[in-house]
Amino acid sequence: MWLETCRGVCNYALRELKEWMASRQRLVDRCSLEKEYIVLADEPLPSYHRQPNNLPKAKKQFPHFPHLSQVPFQVLQATIRRLNNTWNAFRLPPSPPLGRGVGENFPRFKKFGQFKSFVFPKFKNNPLSGNTIKLPKVGNAPIDLYRPIPDGFNVKPVRVVSKVRGTQWYVVVTILER
Repeated sequence: MWLETCRGVCNYALRELKEWMASRQRLVDRCSLEKEYIVLADEPLPSYHRQPNNLPKAKKQFPHFPHLSQVPFQVLQATIRRLNNTWNAFRLPPSPPLGRGVGENFPRFKKFGQFKSFVFPKFKNNPLSGNTIKLPKVGNAPIDLYRPIPDGFNVKPVRVVSKVRGTQWYVVVTILER
């Protein structure tokens, strides 16, 4: 359910970006007769700093989407950051070694089941204890550490990845030196 909630938030944020772009493609006197995008002319680009601010409003405005409040705010915020990073990679000129042209990696809407992971961006305390990891609103989950976390390192972002259509789950732990 969390993957689908993150997918919905990502698709909504991408739709805001695409509607903003479409509203600025034509001159005012040359608007399309089939469809119109009603975005005010002075409306700024829906950036990463503006879109997460809409999440608390969406939780209050849409009480028929209770799953928005079940997913931690930081996870939804990290989903919007992921979209924003893809958007910036699309807009910026390519770096020479990659050889990709501008606009080749336009962010796309995700269909049901296409969203495979979500991120817990930071933790106050170390979430690892023995062979379990404590994730917010999930609780303790058993894990198999293939090597111990060295002393002097903190757990930073943790990515939860779904494989084989949600039947296998993996946790990717990133550690940084203190």
